Order: sequence, then C-alpha cells, then structure tokens
Amino acid sequence: MIIKNEEKQIKEQTENYIVYDYKVGSLQTGLNTYEIHGRMPEKNYMITRKSDRVFIVMEGTGVSYVDGIARTVDKGDVVLVTTGAKFYFEGYMTLAGLKK
Repeated sequence: MIIKNEEKQIKEQTENYIVYDYKVGSLQTGLNTYEIHGRMPEKNYMITRKSDRVFIVMEGTGVSYVDGIARTVDKGDVVLVTTGAKFYFEGYMTLAGLKK
C-alpha cells in the first residue's frame, strides 16, 4: 500500500507547527508528520496515554524534551517516547511520527 503525500490531511495547525495525518479510507494509520517552527505544543507538554510513540527527525534540528530530559536532535535521529511520558519539541524541524 502507498499513501501519497497529497493524500495527507491537516490534523492540527498553529503558528509554530502543523501536524499532518495520513489515512486510508476510514483507517487511521497512526502515522503523522510534524513541521515545527518553534515549539510543539506551544505551552506545557504532550503525554502519550495509549501507546509508545516513535519520532524520526527527517529535516532540521532542535531539542526534544522527554520527562524533563533535554536532548539535541538532528536529521536522522530517532526519539522514543514511552507510554505515560511527558514531552515536547522545540526547534526548526520536520518529524515523522508513528504510534505503536
């Protein structure tokens, strides 16, 4: 199966980031891309409530904050966020994200 780039849909958009969702019919794949130009989310943090999440830095550079630990990330780096973890990203980067 191939999901073409033009089939992605905007899931969320703010001044600092855009989240795209990839779907096949009524099936949500759990695959998203994130274009970040600042901080995501803009305030506080996100929490993975149902499953682990994997983020791959496709372009750019920034910082990932996972459970209070800050790490610089660059193109090609992978960030694993386990269930229940608090996290956010800051920088100028494109991420691919997959829910387990």
